[in-house]
Amino acid sequence: MKIRLAQIQDLDEITAIDCDVNLTYWTRSEYLECLNNKTQSIYALESSNNEIIGAVALSVAYDEAEILQFCIKRVYHGRGYGKILLRRIIEILQFARFVQRIFLEVRDGNVAAINLYKSCGFNIVGRRANYYTVDNWQFDAVIMLLCVGGDSE
Repeated sequence: MKIRLAQIQDLDEITAIDCDVNLTYWTRSEYLECLNNKTQSIYALESSNNEIIGAVALSVAYDEAEILQFCIKRVYHGRGYGKILLRRIIEILQFARFVQRIFLEVRDGNVAAINLYKSCGFNIVGRRANYYTVDNWQFDAVIMLLCVGGDSE
């Protein structure tokens, strides 16, 4: 397994994975916009045969980061790859980018994702009412935070 910065040629594959596994997926143009934004990055998790297994899009501003989108290919769900990717991203943000706090929002009811984030140290710190719309249904966003530096808020 290796984690690397995604390139433009990876976007079709990453978009397909995201669309397959997330109810609130990003389009290719949203990934392209992220790739072209100097405060944002996309990392890909690759198997030993160079298959993209998953990806994470994030934004960094000063000492804070936000995970914007996270996806793991469906056939790899439940095998620990999400945790591998998330833990490595936390390390990159903490030690290479000097981030102190990492935020994310997850759809209320997405138990697997919430449990993954909790298993990596994230805590629920708030919610945004009716933040997501899926098939004309409204869902709250659960706001989660991981403090990786000296800040204990």
